[in-house]
Amino acid sequence: MPRIGSTPLTMFTRAFFDQRDFETRQLALIGQSGLQYTGEARSLGIQRYGITTSFGTRISKNGRLAADFTLQNAQSYIRDNIDEPFATGNVNLASVGGQFTFDNRDSSFLPSGGRYTNIRYTSTSALLNNAESFWQFSALHEENFSITSATTLQLTALAGTSSKAVPLSEKFFLGGTGNSYSYRFIGLKDSDLIGNNIAVAGAMLRYKVPMQLVFPISLTLSYNIGNVWERRAQMSIGKLIQGAGAGMVWDTPIGPAQFTVAKPFAFENEEVKDNAKIDFSETVFYFSLGHDF
Repeated sequence: MPRIGSTPLTMFTRAFFDQRDFETRQLALIGQSGLQYTGEARSLGIQRYGITTSFGTRISKNGRLAADFTLQNAQSYIRDNIDEPFATGNVNLASVGGQFTFDNRDSSFLPSGGRYTNIRYTSTSALLNNAESFWQFSALHEENFSITSATTLQLTALAGTSSKAVPLSEKFFLGGTGNSYSYRFIGLKDSDLIGNNIAVAGAMLRYKVPMQLVFPISLTLSYNIGNVWERRAQMSIGKLIQGAGAGMVWDTPIGPAQFTVAKPFAFENEEVKDNAKIDFSETVFYFSLGHDF
């Protein structure tokens, strides 16, 4: 219910089931070697189903503050023959939390103005068959500036932290063009980086081409910097990974068609020569058609 009667109160209940198989390449910055693989590419899977109930209030026109309760079964499994370093399992989770959301963008996909903010905290108890309680906190902000009638600058920032006992299905995932599972990082593949703590910032410059190639088209330049860490003590500015890319977006009748080419990179320190050089990794290509849901 978007609004309960004439009050600003709102509520919703959602039953869900989702399952995904994914690969992660276990990238890391290693000494003077730059951005490297730390092991074999891993094939994993996650399945979740349950119910979420939320109750809250609208704040002015574009804001909402809500408390929610989630009861779910979360399964994580390995689809290869390597056990480490991911711990998998089948747990039932009962979580309570709250979140604040503000959104006055003129479009959720390619906005030309407005901002989006989401701040969320979740606490999961050791009830049911969950061995240990855990918590998570995350804050996401997006700001859009209209430079000209055809040019838009988008700035984003995300920070998140968790306690130690977070199961694989509830960790932070980073990489790809951004979806409901993995946070956006142009230069990495989906779910390349997995951990309990995350920090990432990005910028995207978009230009809407005056002429059409069958459908309206936009050109994009993207840059982002960040990383994911298992423990907060590991977080360091010197361990940040960067990525840059260029792309095209077609606004088709069945949803946006996106093509992007990008590279991740990191700065290597040459202690002997007292300077720095850039270590470029492999080129990554992205293509998608339609909206994520």
